[in-house]
Amino acid sequence: MLFPFIVANAAAQTIVAAGPLIVGALGAPAAEVSVFFETSLLFRAPLTISYSLVARILPPFTAFAERDDFATMRRWALRLGAIGVAAAAAAYGVGRWVGADIVELLLGAKFRPSEELAALAAGGVAIATLALFTQQLLIARRATARLAAAWLLGLAVAAIVVWLDGSGDSIRVGRAFLAGEAAAFGALMIAAVQR
Repeated sequence: MLFPFIVANAAAQTIVAAGPLIVGALGAPAAEVSVFFETSLLFRAPLTISYSLVARILPPFTAFAERDDFATMRRWALRLGAIGVAAAAAAYGVGRWVGADIVELLLGAKFRPSEELAALAAGGVAIATLALFTQQLLIARRATARLAAAWLLGLAVAAIVVWLDGSGDSIRVGRAFLAGEAAAFGALMIAAVQR
């Protein structure tokens, strides 16, 4: 149970945190790497705050699992899935609308990202945040192999997007982040609603 959990966390953290390294490895200039790093760091705030909240939901989910109350766990999975889709769409839209302005206001004009990069960061973080909560359903059920499979799928999708997308370095890594998080979230949802 421990090894799949470690694999899942390594894959999830790679999707979330490796972006600036990938942008640099693709040959982007230092200024572009800095913009990507600062944008992703700023938009990760909700995810970072959520790490401390996750401990609050694992005990009730574990109690459901111990009672074999799959129906309640399935309802929670479906709720989290619906919230995740809505939050991702809203965050992407708000990120495109005012995300670049927020980055510029808080960090300065030299760190202002494109509207698309801000939208990709905001949407990806919304999905990552809901995935963090959704995966607690699998942890409660000790389904860590499914958890690892979901995050490895997300990592593979992110890598494929980086490889195939012909956009500029930051945009293709931003798209990879969003796609990887979406794939992992989808796989987590499927795993969470199955017995």
